[in-house]
Parts: sequence; C-alpha cells; structure tokens
Amino acid sequence: MSMQTNSSLQPLVEGPSTRSPVRVAYITSMRELESEGVGSFISSERDTLSTLLSYRRDGVAPQPGDPVSHHWDHLAGQTYEVALIITDDDIYNPLTSQSPDPTPHTRARLIASGLPHVQIPSSAWSSIKNDAAAKTQAKAEYEQKILDVLAEHNIDIILSDSYTRLFGPVALAAMGGRILNIHPAYTKDLPGITPTSDGAFRHGLYRRVHSGENFISVDGERCYRIPLRYEHLFAAHDLAEVLRGFHARRIFFPAEVYTQLAGTSLEQPLVVSDKKGSQYQIVQAHGQINVLEHEVSRVRELFVNRFADTSVEQDSQGGYWLLTPVRGERGRFSAKTGATFHEIDAGIDTGRVLHFTRSTPIRNENSRSTARMIGQPRSPVIDSAPSSGRRDGIQLLRESNYETKNNVLKIGILTQLRTQQMQDRIVRGRETAVMNARPAALKLS
Repeated sequence: MSMQTNSSLQPLVEGPSTRSPVRVAYITSMRELESEGVGSFISSERDTLSTLLSYRRDGVAPQPGDPVSHHWDHLAGQTYEVALIITDDDIYNPLTSQSPDPTPHTRARLIASGLPHVQIPSSAWSSIKNDAAAKTQAKAEYEQKILDVLAEHNIDIILSDSYTRLFGPVALAAMGGRILNIHPAYTKDLPGITPTSDGAFRHGLYRRVHSGENFISVDGERCYRIPLRYEHLFAAHDLAEVLRGFHARRIFFPAEVYTQLAGTSLEQPLVVSDKKGSQYQIVQAHGQINVLEHEVSRVRELFVNRFADTSVEQDSQGGYWLLTPVRGERGRFSAKTGATFHEIDAGIDTGRVLHFTRSTPIRNENSRSTARMIGQPRSPVIDSAPSSGRRDGIQLLRESNYETKNNVLKIGILTQLRTQQMQDRIVRGRETAVMNARPAALKLS
C-alpha cells in the first residue's frame, strides 16, 4: 500500500491552525448504548468506540510483508484521531438522585476511554411541549452549545453513533458534510431507530407462513395472510422493573396509566396503551411479570406506513391479520441487517451513503419468539444490568451485527476521510475556525 500525505491538508501543516490528523468528535446517547448492551452484553473490546480508538498514529511506516491490519493502523493514524465524546443524556448526580444511575455500564465505558467527555442534555428542548417556537429556540441553543464545544476542542468532523436526536439547521449549517453516521442496518431495507429488532420482527412474521391457510386472494392477487398477536417483549421481577424496562425502550404512557400500574396487584392480566397507541399486556405468572406487546401497532409502522399494497384487517372474532402481496419489494421481510455508513442531512438514516453491507443474516434463533424462552432461568449477569432486559434472539442478533457494523465503519471512515471532497471540507472548516477565532479588529483589516 502506497502511503501519501493528504495533499489538500499539507498547506496547513505549518500554520497555527493545523491539527493533523483529522480530529473526530464521537456523539451518542448513553441511554441508547445502554439499551443495546454496550458495557454488558457488548464488551468494550467489541463496541464501536473501541473500533475508533484502536486506530492510533504510531509514526511507523508500513513495510513490505507487514500484516494487513498494520497497514490499516498506519492509514488510520495518518488520517484521524478521536478527540472528544459528546452525550445528550441528563447529567446524573449520585449524591442528589433518588433513583439508580440509568446508564451505569455505558458511563463506565466512556470514562475508561480516557477521552474528554461533555454532556449536553437534549431534554432542555425535547421536554418542551405545546410551544413550537420555544422548542425551536431551545434546540438552536442546544446545538450552539455543541458547536461551542467542538470549537473549543478543534473538532473537524462529527461521528454519530446511536445518537437519538435529529440534527437541526444550526448544526447542519456549521458542520454540513462533516457529520457522519454509522447505522446498524442496511438503511434501504431497515430504516429507523430500531433496525435490528425490526429486522428480526419482520423476518419472524414471514416464518409463520407455513400452510395454505396463510394465503388469501385479494382482487385476484395472492397475498400473505399472517396472524398478529401478543409477543413477549421482556420479563421483570416487579412493577418497578417493568417501568424501567418500558423507559429503557423509550415507551411512555399517559399519566393515568402510571396511576393504574401503581395500583394494580396483577391478579388479572392488565392491558395498557402507550402514548403512540401501541398496546401491551402485563401478566404475572410463575414468579415473574411478563410484558407482551401486541404486534398490530408495529406492523402498521413497518408495513402499512411503508408499502401502499399492505393492510391490516380485523376478523369477526377480533383477531388482527397482516395482508401483503406475495410478490413484493425486496426487504419487506428482510433476512439480513448489516450496516450503513453515511452522511447526515436532517434525518437519522438519510443522506449520501458512503459504505454499506447486508452481510449479517437473521437466523432462526434470532427471530424465534422470545415467548418460548420464558421458562429459561434468568442469567445473574443479566439480572445485574438494570433495564437491559433478557438476552434473547434480538440481543444475540445485535451482538453479531456489531462486528459487521464496526467493519463498515472502519472501512467507510478511512475511505471517506481520504477523499478530496472531504479534505476540502475539512480545510474550509479549519479556515473558518481560524477566522472566527481572530479578534474583531483583525477581521476588519
């Protein structure tokens, strides 16, 4: 591999504004990483931050016969370094908080990295209700705080990983083209914020098509007719753990539902609906509480809202069925997840795709109903991880997909940072930062 200096960055090497290699800020939501199992199921050696940190400049040029990994190490070291971590979670103070740390594993993981870590809570704007103007203003102020921190640490690009907020006009105006994202799925098939579980869910539905009874003719076209039901979401020891489980999955209820939960003895199954209209059944059996989610809401989101020829019907007995043509677009029942590395425009998984793969298959053990696992003993390791839930097929799939995701990130970021277009963007960003840092008198001269 021939090693060359980035030509467009070279003119800045001897100037006071020079920062080589490219300085990267890693932005994420600790609560999202916690729900994925980072720091518990996903060890520090296997997570995305570790992949970024494993590439350091060592000053040693690769020699003929060196392992391929050494060439990658050297290329990455000459290209970028991770200089900052930003998280948008609320700041946890163990001395004043009445509840346990919601992200203990992830927090310990970030501390162990040794990198500067800045928390800028997004709740400052996301918690504002019924006042669009105030919310827009608060989000602009939030993003300006992020930009101020980026300037303080001389950051060139942002890498977003499991960051649960959309970038707004303030951040995009300043960092447009220099905000990159790693998405843990092939976004053409599996967009959204829960692609791994969505993939397993959709594939699991398809596996129910096992006989002629699962087909129907609609306007002369043969369609799948798939029964929808309650499926096991997670298990808990008590109602407090039930509420933590809902919160970890970002499932929220009207105030009256929380009152209802607090006053129930669960002698009979309890059915509740969240703020989005999704329905859950809470059942106590065999010494534990099982939370079941009705599939109809998810099916509407993943099928009906996406495919015009797909619908949900209700029969005379009150049962729900998914109807979708046997001929259908690729990805409707996708059996792979993969990963996509792309630029950010205004969405989570939109923007120009830079690198992708669909190479992580969903196997039977991943898409099998977790209801069949209820009788299995709970792992003491899992029990020690608050809100992380059962290590079921979804978690196993997520673990296997992390390697795919990290490989896509490794190749994608190294390739992209070596392009002339990205180098030019970085140079312009550095020049703008130098101008903004100059005293006003010098700017006017």
